[in-house]
Amino acid sequence: MINILLLIMALLLLVVGFMLTKKTVIFFSLIKETPQNKNFLQRFGIIYLILALFCLVVVFLDQPFLLIIFLCLILIISAIFSFSLAKKMGRQ
Repeated sequence: MINILLLIMALLLLVVGFMLTKKTVIFFSLIKETPQNKNFLQRFGIIYLILALFCLVVVFLDQPFLLIIFLCLILIISAIFSFSLAKKMGRQ
């Protein structure tokens, strides 16, 4: 059951990472379109794509400790992205 949820999470991370790297126009309705903001979105897109690959590794290794490390990592990175995006939205 947990492996199925992790596979769904990997798929969502792939979609979000792809949207952040290739479809940045979607997010420019929230923040100004500047080179710094484009780099910001692309950087986090690549991070999310790497996390999606790491999620697939966690699924296939099936180690509880690795799963906990992955979940903590994804929470921290998502919080950093959310706070940074909110900060950029506040400056607009």
